[in-house]
Amino acid sequence: MNYFEFTGKTVDEAIENGLKELNVTREDVTVEVLEEGKKKLFSSVKARVKLGVKTEEQAEEVARICNEKPTAVVPDSPKSPQI
Repeated sequence: MNYFEFTGKTVDEAIENGLKELNVTREDVTVEVLEEGKKKLFSSVKARVKLGVKTEEQAEEVARICNEKPTAVVPDSPKSPQI
């Protein structure tokens, strides 16, 4: 399974950004929250999620899309908890 990392102001926004860029639905991916978004006094920390594409056919389509657009690829981590 290929994993891709996305960011947003919130976890939901980061997931939506990933789904749009990969052109898949929520049911087509696994989601791991790497970092919750946080607001600080003078700055903020973006939420980070790792999306994994479930099916081989979708993974091929995603790979094609990612070759056209720069996207961070995160290596497979078998010990990572998935949501």
